[in-house]
Amino acid sequence: MGDVREGDELFDELGRPCRVMYATDVQLGRPCYVVRFDDGTEIVADADHRWVTWDHRYRKAQGRAVCPQSGPAIRTTVEIRATLMADHGRERNHSIPVARPLVLPDQALPIDPYALGVWLGDGSSATGEVTVHDDDAAEVLSALAGAGIAPSGPPRRQHGASCMTYPVGGKPFRRDAATGRMVENGSFHSQLRALGLLKNKHVPAPYLRGSIAQRTALLAGLLDTDGCVTRGGRVEFCSSKQTLSESVFELAASLGHKPTMAMGDATLYGRVVGKRWRVAWSARSQVFRLKRKAGLIREDRAQRNRATHRYIVAVEPTDSVPVRCITVDSPSHLYLAGRAMVPTHNTRTGAEWLHAEAMAGDERRYMAIIGKTPGDVRDVMVEGPSGVMAVAPPWERPEYIPSKRRLTWPTGATATVYSGANPEQTRGFGGDRAWCDELAAWRYPQETWDNLLFGMREAKLDAPKVCVTTTPKPMKLVKDILARCNTDPAWRVVTSSSYVNRYNLSPLFYDTVIAPLEGTTLGQQEIHAKILSDDPRALWHRETLDKNRVLQEPRLSRIVVGVDPAISATAKSDETGIVVAGVDGPVSLKQQGYVLDDQSGRYSPQEWGETAVRLYHRFKADAVVAEANQGGDMVEHTIRTIDPTVNVQKVHASQGKHKRFEPVAALDEQGRVHHVGMFGDLEDQMCTWIEGERMPSPDRADARAWALWELMLAHEADAPVVGVNFGGLVQSSPWRL
Repeated sequence: MGDVREGDELFDELGRPCRVMYATDVQLGRPCYVVRFDDGTEIVADADHRWVTWDHRYRKAQGRAVCPQSGPAIRTTVEIRATLMADHGRERNHSIPVARPLVLPDQALPIDPYALGVWLGDGSSATGEVTVHDDDAAEVLSALAGAGIAPSGPPRRQHGASCMTYPVGGKPFRRDAATGRMVENGSFHSQLRALGLLKNKHVPAPYLRGSIAQRTALLAGLLDTDGCVTRGGRVEFCSSKQTLSESVFELAASLGHKPTMAMGDATLYGRVVGKRWRVAWSARSQVFRLKRKAGLIREDRAQRNRATHRYIVAVEPTDSVPVRCITVDSPSHLYLAGRAMVPTHNTRTGAEWLHAEAMAGDERRYMAIIGKTPGDVRDVMVEGPSGVMAVAPPWERPEYIPSKRRLTWPTGATATVYSGANPEQTRGFGGDRAWCDELAAWRYPQETWDNLLFGMREAKLDAPKVCVTTTPKPMKLVKDILARCNTDPAWRVVTSSSYVNRYNLSPLFYDTVIAPLEGTTLGQQEIHAKILSDDPRALWHRETLDKNRVLQEPRLSRIVVGVDPAISATAKSDETGIVVAGVDGPVSLKQQGYVLDDQSGRYSPQEWGETAVRLYHRFKADAVVAEANQGGDMVEHTIRTIDPTVNVQKVHASQGKHKRFEPVAALDEQGRVHHVGMFGDLEDQMCTWIEGERMPSPDRADARAWALWELMLAHEADAPVVGVNFGGLVQSSPWRL
């Protein structure tokens, strides 16, 4: 871990290469533990390091009709220690699935890997000869010949032995015509010499990082000649050379097996003659080529969890050692640690990064924490389950003073809380570190970002750093940042999918929230972190919205709150659209409309009613305009129950949404509707909704349309008349619906 640098490649639990995107400074003095596994692997980790483990109940329930929701979850070292045993102390509680085979490209290897394995297992260390049992000679020699290393001389047999020694891969000697000296002739012997293997048996590094097929062939050659297998499918390799046994261990681990290695006495005729190292595992896949050995492998064996999981058997305190946190770009945020390649978890990027920066070095840090609103910063970034207070261990936890909007770490580092809804606030920031969460959802993203960068001037020892964690919405600022990441090595981007966080979230969340979005355009953004591009079939386009956007509305002559109520209040319900809009003057073709706020969400009737009434009074609105097709008198009743003084207008849609949206979209195209700041969720809905496509109901866009209809289009004289209820008095109002 001390050698890992940003940009280095590691592997994830699926065996795929992943890149180190961030590595903290080395941290000293943290409480540390030795985590011991049932295969003998030991890893030293600090108390707050995270692992993804399966618990006892979840393992036992696999394959059953009903599976408990507990199971694979991110757990810290100390949490694992506290729940080490299950079933009243009779069962190991935590296990980690064995990593998949490492996925690597073919290497240009000078010697066929199977042939090299045969020589490493039963070859003469000083020459290009191999010793083969009579029962296996036909198969092994045929495989060697297929690799271009055929027998090249008469074999010899030691007295009474049941095996023969074969010279292989020999070629005629060549002499240089100019010097008269013998030159390399491409023989098997000369290839071994070129690799430095003669009298020095080991597996060269390129062979350990060959493709899956190359590593499988190498392991098969070693095991066909110097390995054995029990009838239960347990494979063993034994050697008096420690380095060779370690290479077999690494080969097996890199191919998705769970090997163990133990040292013991090597005996000959009952007499100890030295040490030997034995590598053993229960094979999960075929590892032999010899038919007599391959036939004993049982891939579908009982107690399969024992072969596919490493069980944590102990978590014991140990002396503190230097530790680091890293962030990798694997989709699961897992990377493999140790020679046994144990999957372990990286940081919760934003909060972990900020905490690590606060604790690093001797220089006092002045930092900023910026979120969508002050409430979001407090509830998510500071006090949330993945916030700064939660990720910091007790002995490093900062003091949080909400009244001062400030966190102070034991090192003296401070972080001040700011909001993307108030860009002027960040003008006063002066520091060298900032964490920006959900930047694409900020009300004033560009202005807040610009003011933040102007304040990043206090770095004395190194360059300022900013960590942005956000859904990649197709706004100009996000696109500018991503473009910079593609051209400037100091700027980096990591993307991930919602599915990698399944360990932390309820299955119900995926069934009710994620599943309905899968396969939709919006799902590509929200689930898979894809940047959406405008669909020419959509009525609105981001370029138009950006062109019309303003930072401040003028004096408005009329304001309304548009409401599109949901018909139910469950986890699967549509949102209730609640949008505030106003106009700047008398009815005319020059009249300009302004979208002032979007407070849409998934509410109960009481909640959306209270939200609409609160906005009505906050903006001193003239009316609440609510669609009554689904709710009828319930809409008016809900609002009047909360406040009978509110002026309620009920409107009925007589045409489909697309027809209803077209006249409002035309106002946007004419440059007559302006968003005051940015409303990310509303704008996403407007620019991605296509009539007839499978996607969530556009409730925010509907509420916006109702508000702008009332303000800018209801006056048209050629429109039909519908009944509208003003505070209990029935009047007429022209609408083109």
